[in-house]
Amino acid sequence: MLQALVVKIGTARRFHAEVVTILRQLVKGAALAFGVVTALGTSGFNVSALVAGLGLSGFVLGFALKDVLANVVAGALILSYRPFRTDDHVSVAGFEGLVTEIDMRYTTLQADDRRILVPNSTIMTSPVSVFKK
Repeated sequence: MLQALVVKIGTARRFHAEVVTILRQLVKGAALAFGVVTALGTSGFNVSALVAGLGLSGFVLGFALKDVLANVVAGALILSYRPFRTDDHVSVAGFEGLVTEIDMRYTTLQADDRRILVPNSTIMTSPVSVFKK
């Protein structure tokens, strides 16, 4: 139900389909986590220790996965600002090709005989050339 609401709001505000999909997945994960913590609290489990442990675990995971998180944040920025779109021909960090997919971690370029996955953090920190069609 929450996912449908996110999709409805996203389409009404004319968000890009990729952004709506990401928001839908985030809402689903947050609702699931909230439901698990609530169910554990209702069943008598001490959730304050669990929440404190999750905070510490989040810090450790954030530090361990900083490169992955940098790619995810860069992916969100790329999907928001749209410096290029799917089917654009781009050159970035020494790679050149047709953009076939933009997701949260990688941007996929299709060259002559190969598929190139460029991390989004590389795209955000490198000059990007977008060629006219």
